[in-house]
Amino acid sequence: MGVLSRSLEDVAVEFLAHQRIYTEDPETTESNLRIIKRHLGSRLLVDIGPREIEGMIAARIQEGVAKATINRQGATLSKLFAWSIERGYHPGPNPMRQIKKFRENPGRIRYLTGEEASRLILAAAPHLKPILVAGLHTGGRLNELLSLKWGDIDFDRGIVSFRRETTKSRKERQVPVSPELTATLRRLRPGAPDERVFEYNGRGLVSVRSSFKRACRKAGLGRDVVFHTLRHSFASWFVMNGGDPYRLQKYLGHSTMTLTQRYSHLSPEFIRDGVQFIGPPQPVRRAQDQEPT
Repeated sequence: MGVLSRSLEDVAVEFLAHQRIYTEDPETTESNLRIIKRHLGSRLLVDIGPREIEGMIAARIQEGVAKATINRQGATLSKLFAWSIERGYHPGPNPMRQIKKFRENPGRIRYLTGEEASRLILAAAPHLKPILVAGLHTGGRLNELLSLKWGDIDFDRGIVSFRRETTKSRKERQVPVSPELTATLRRLRPGAPDERVFEYNGRGLVSVRSSFKRACRKAGLGRDVVFHTLRHSFASWFVMNGGDPYRLQKYLGHSTMTLTQRYSHLSPEFIRDGVQFIGPPQPVRRAQDQEPT
């Protein structure tokens, strides 16, 4: 079979293997590909054009699927075509370029309250607990955290470094290590610089999907909580604690301030508590007035 005579289903197998190495969330890619193959898998890749893709989209709408979900699945299909063109499996151009995305409402970013985070950590399996703390205190993506080696942790300077080969932007970034995370990592008994930080039975972890879901169920958290929620929590807490967005941008590794500004939202409680700062400036109380009588 020639390279231009391969079915989407056949190419998707190779594409997924590639994504498992280079993407931070291969499970989502696999889930999206499963849906795409159900609608287009039997077709040759070169026979799939805008008409066929729009047919899949129409079927998904009829199934009651959210438009935002359809956009995510379209993005996966676009990546598959782009990758196939690079490999010579498709002559180009990418047919997804002619498909319009649905407009999406930004919605509210889900983040954990302090109490929810405590429940989640308490409910987690022993090997998962330190990973949760690391996610909440660094904003690291799951793949970035699981790729951490002890050489990336500088206890003396109080910094954790995410290596460029593990980050989404392919740029190294550094985040300060909080006292809680420092204590958590030291309890793991730091190993050699090239050893993984997070292990299970002496081997580096490659996935915590099942254990994370179990922890969420035990903690009474809904299906809207995913591992990426920890990153949102880190960023939201940072802003709510008065952290500046420019520093947060560096910690998260965002290339533009636009993404970071999503976290300028605050909880209704936090907004309400700000009433104390509204109104004309009050006279500064003298020191003696503040002393108990």
